[in-house]
Amino acid sequence: MLTEQDNSRTYKRCLHRCLFLIGVGYMAMMKMCRCGKLIDYYLKSCIECEELYSKDNRAKHSLYNRYQRDEGIQKIYNNKQWTIVKQRAEFRDNNLCILCLSNKTIKSSQAVHHIIELKEDISKAFDLNNLICLCESCHQSVHNKYKRSDKLKEETQSLLLTLITKDVNI
Repeated sequence: MLTEQDNSRTYKRCLHRCLFLIGVGYMAMMKMCRCGKLIDYYLKSCIECEELYSKDNRAKHSLYNRYQRDEGIQKIYNNKQWTIVKQRAEFRDNNLCILCLSNKTIKSSQAVHHIIELKEDISKAFDLNNLICLCESCHQSVHNKYKRSDKLKEETQSLLLTLITKDVNI
């Protein structure tokens, strides 16, 4: 039995399950959480992951944004248009890591990556064809390749651009 203290997420999740079990024919769109659990599409993560990551990540991002990120780039990430384009990229890529998918592995994405970095070409900030969904390990790997050499960076960028322009067969 739901009480007044239950948060709206628990209520909505329960409502979705009840409607499906009753046989109303209603089925919510689902996606994978970073831990691999299946969750409702409108949720960012499952309750366990949200509790685990929310406090730590907020503190890390706050420090990074304050001391390392360029103010012009930060304004882009705080823009409503960025949120919309980011959601479109996630929807296009089914919230899966496209690099892992090309290697026949299914992993949920945790980052939407700018293939051509914003410090190179800020005009591509909201370009859907410049965005790709990646898991955290692939995202770190891509950035490490970008730092190693210009040649490796160009090869990685061309690989990522080809991955978003074609359907990846599993």
